[in-house]
Amino acid sequence: MSIYRYYCLYRPPDLGAVPRGAVNVTFYPVKSDLVALPGREAYGHADYDHPLTQKSIDDYELIPHPANPIQP
Repeated sequence: MSIYRYYCLYRPPDLGAVPRGAVNVTFYPVKSDLVALPGREAYGHADYDHPLTQKSIDDYELIPHPANPIQP
């Protein structure tokens, strides 16, 4: 199964901050530097079993992992 990961750059991935249907939501204890996106920090990420639409990505201010889909 492929996983599509989206990072939350502006707020933690809490209820209402990411689209419904995530198969995993990970909160970072502090805003963390991202290895996958050098120079960017995130509050956490949400994983989905399908790609999100560009509208959802824009509406929720998410940044997709550059290698989507990723292998779990």
